[in-house]
Amino acid sequence: MEQIEQYKWLMESLPIAVLVTDDRGKITFANVMAETLFQYSRNELIGQGIEILVPEDIRNRHEALRGEYSEAPRIRPMGLGRDLYARQKSGDIFPVEIGLTPIPIGDKTFFLSTIIDIRVRKKIDEQTRK
Repeated sequence: MEQIEQYKWLMESLPIAVLVTDDRGKITFANVMAETLFQYSRNELIGQGIEILVPEDIRNRHEALRGEYSEAPRIRPMGLGRDLYARQKSGDIFPVEIGLTPIPIGDKTFFLSTIIDIRVRKKIDEQTRK
């Protein structure tokens, strides 16, 4: 198996959603868990702006934050104390943890996002507080 094929297999095998975007925020890769989590087929996701997966009320802010991050990219681990939310095709909004990793390829930078649905964790935390 070629090295590229091994990486694709690895990304497909991960138990978390993985998306890769280009420097303009266009989705260039989505694994099977991303399809499941966001309820879009891979064909529906590829080529779309990442903001399709961001709640409508914060899309403009997200675009600005994405632009700032693109100018000074760095690895951003999951769960930095922020409440982050994503949007499914159905319109449902749900809490997530997102990790970001810049991937320089030639003269371009791509961004690998790992996304974990934390609805169950949030529900348990809420029940524990009560």
